[in-house]
Amino acid sequence: MKRILLIVLILSSCLKVDASHIKGGEITWQCLGASAGVNAGKYIFQLKLYRDCNGVQLFPGPEPINVFGHPTITQITCNFVQNNDLTPSGCGMTCALANLTLVTEYEAVEEFIYRSNPVTLNGVPPPGGWIFYWDNICCRNPTDNVTGEFNMLIRSKMFSYNGQNANPCFDSSPFFAERPTSFLCIGYEFNYNNAAFDTDLDSLHYGWDFALDGIGWANAVPLTFDPPYSVSDPVPGNATLNAFDGQLTIHPLTGISPQGNFVLVVRVESYRCNIKIAEVYREIQVSLSTACAFTMFGANKPPELTPAPFPDSLGVYNSYATSVFAGDTVSFVLSVQELDINLNGTFQIASLDPISSEFATNYATSPPSNCDRPPCAYFTDVNSPYPVLIPPILTTPLPIRQVRFFWPTDCNHRGGASFGQCATLSNTYNFILRLKDDACPIPAYNTRTVSIKVMEPPKFNAPRLKCASVGNSGDVTLNWAAPTDVDTFGSFWSYEIYRSSTGLPGSFSIVDSVMALNITTYNDNSINAQIASYYYYVVTKCGCDKNQYSDNSDTLQTMLLTATYLGGSNVQLDWNALHTPPLSTSHNKYIISRYRKSTGTWTNIDSLSTLALETYVDNSLGVFCSDSLSYRITLTDDSLGCTSLSAFDTLDLQTIIPPAPPSLKCVSVLNPSGIQLSWLPPAPSDTSLDFGGYYIYASGTGPAGPYNLVDSVINNYSATTKIIAGINAYT
Repeated sequence: MKRILLIVLILSSCLKVDASHIKGGEITWQCLGASAGVNAGKYIFQLKLYRDCNGVQLFPGPEPINVFGHPTITQITCNFVQNNDLTPSGCGMTCALANLTLVTEYEAVEEFIYRSNPVTLNGVPPPGGWIFYWDNICCRNPTDNVTGEFNMLIRSKMFSYNGQNANPCFDSSPFFAERPTSFLCIGYEFNYNNAAFDTDLDSLHYGWDFALDGIGWANAVPLTFDPPYSVSDPVPGNATLNAFDGQLTIHPLTGISPQGNFVLVVRVESYRCNIKIAEVYREIQVSLSTACAFTMFGANKPPELTPAPFPDSLGVYNSYATSVFAGDTVSFVLSVQELDINLNGTFQIASLDPISSEFATNYATSPPSNCDRPPCAYFTDVNSPYPVLIPPILTTPLPIRQVRFFWPTDCNHRGGASFGQCATLSNTYNFILRLKDDACPIPAYNTRTVSIKVMEPPKFNAPRLKCASVGNSGDVTLNWAAPTDVDTFGSFWSYEIYRSSTGLPGSFSIVDSVMALNITTYNDNSINAQIASYYYYVVTKCGCDKNQYSDNSDTLQTMLLTATYLGGSNVQLDWNALHTPPLSTSHNKYIISRYRKSTGTWTNIDSLSTLALETYVDNSLGVFCSDSLSYRITLTDDSLGCTSLSAFDTLDLQTIIPPAPPSLKCVSVLNPSGIQLSWLPPAPSDTSLDFGGYYIYASGTGPAGPYNLVDSVINNYSATTKIIAGINAYT
C-alpha cells in the first residue's frame, strides 16, 4: 500500500508543475555603482520566466536562483516584481482569455519578473565560473527538435577577470532589451534580434547553445537534438545567428518546414580586454505554424525597411554595418513599407520601434536625451523642419513612410578605454529596428540590426614648423603652419613645444603648450639664444583622452652667428643652418645684414645661397679709425611669410692702419696776436665714416718739438680752417 501511495504522489506532483508550461527564461545581474549609496559594489540579480498562457498560472511569490561554485553562497532569493502580458494587442485576445479558452492559434505568452535585494559576492570565481541557475521539475513544454525534455534549468555564469575580487562588483552582465518572439509563421523570412546590450560596453559574442535538463547543477545534462536538428541548426528554415550583432534569421518554407514547437537557446558572452567575464543564456520555445493572417494578396508578409543604409566596398547600398570616428554624425534615410491590404480593403499599419541603449527615451528635451552614453540617437521626419519622431513610428495613413536616423557621436561613445587595463579604442553599437504589422491573430515581424563601430578619431598630422627667430634679448619666436587636418571631430587639445640644447635623440623636453588650434606662434623667453643655439620641434596633441600625438614637426636649430675680424677691412661670418637640408619652403638665399654704430642703422650688405656653406667674408668695411660692428643673418619662409633671425655678433674694432693726415696749406699770422690755419681733408674721402676730429699741435722751440695740443676741430670732417687765439707769432 505504501508503494502505491508513493507512486501516486510523484505523478501528481509532476503533472501539476508540467501544466504550467514554462516556455523559457533568462538570468542577468546588475552591478550597483556609487549612486546606490550603501549598496554600491553589490549585485542585483533578475530572473525572467516566460509562461505559455494555456498552462497553469504562476503565482507572485519569491523564486530562488541557485548558486554553484561559490564557497559560501548557495542561493539568492528573487522577489516577485511584476508580470506582463506579451500577447499581441488588437486581436481580441489576452493571456487571461487564452488561459480560459485554451486557444492555441495566438501568441499568448506572459512574462514574470523576479528581482533580488542587493547582495555581496565575495571572492574570485573559479575557472569554470560561478553558475547561477533556476530549475523546476516537470515544467518544460514538449518540443519537436530535442529528446529527453522534462525538467527546466535556466543558467548564467560569472567568470574571473584577472583574479579580481567580485567584491566590490565591477561588471554588469549583458541583458536582453527585446522580448522574445515565440510564434513564427511558415512562408516568409523572419528577422529578429534578442537585442543584448552591455552597460559597460564590453564586447559581446552570440552563439547557439544546448537547453539543459536536470535538477541541481551537478545533474544538468544537455538535451539531445533529434535529426536533422543540431545545436548549430536548431529549427526549420536554415536559421542563422550573427555572432557579432545577434541578428537572427529564419526562413521556414511553405510545404517544406514542419509545424511544431522548437526550443532555442541563445548564449551571449561578454569580453573585456579579450577575457570572458560573463555568459547569459536566453531559452525560448518557438512555434512554427501556418495559422497566420491572410490578406487580399495571400499570406501576410512582414513590413519592409529599405534601403540598407550603408554602401559596401563597391558602393552598393546593401550593408547594415559601418565604422565612424568619434565626432562623426551618422545620418541616413529609411523607407518603412507596409503594402499588405487586409481582407476588408484597408491597409495594414506597420510600426517601427527602435531598440538600443543609445536611442533617446526623453523626447521632452531638444535634442532628445536620456540614453546610456549621450548624445543620443533618434529619428526625425525627412521634411523640413525635420521634426523629431517619437516611437513607435506608424505608417498610417500612407503605406510608405520615410524617416531619418540621426546620431551625433562623440568621444563618449568609444567605450572600453575607461577600464585602463587595455586599449580598446573602438566600440560597436547595435541599433535594433523592429517592424511589426497589425495583422491578426499573429502580427508579422521584421527586424534589422544597424551596427555602427565608433572609433578613436585619427591622429592629427604634424604641425609644419617654419621659423625660429632669435630676439635681441635671446628669446626665440617660433612660427608654424597648422596641420592640414580639419578638426572635424573636435579632438584637438594642444600644440606641445619641445626644446633641446644638443639636438640628440632623447634630449628634448617639453617647454610649454599652446591650447588653440589657430594659434601658430610661440615665444620662448626662458633661454638666451644669443649665446647658444637651441633645437625645437612641435607636435600636435589630440584624441579623446588627450593621449594621441602626431609625428614630430621638422626640427629647427636657431642660427648662432660668429663674427671674426680678419684684419684690414675684412670680417668673416660663420653660422649654422636652420635646417639641413633647407626646408623646401625656405627662401633660397640668406640675407646678410650689418649694423655700424657710427651710422646707427642696419644695412643689407649681401646675400648667400642656402645651398652654400654657412660662411661669408665682409670686405666692404673701408678705412676706419674705430667702430662697433654687429652682424645677423635673415632667412624667410616663402610659404608662411615668417622670418628666422640669427643671433647677432658684435665686434668693437680699432684699425691698426692710421688714417691719412690732412694737408696743411697755409698759416697766417694775425695782428695783434693769433694764427689762422687752412688745410685740405685727408684722402680717401670715406675716412669720414670713421672721423673723430682734427687735432692741432704747436711747438715754440723748432721743428723738433716738443709739440703740445693747442686746439681741435671735433666731428666736422668738412672743416678746412681754424683760428687759434692766444698765440703771438710776432715774438
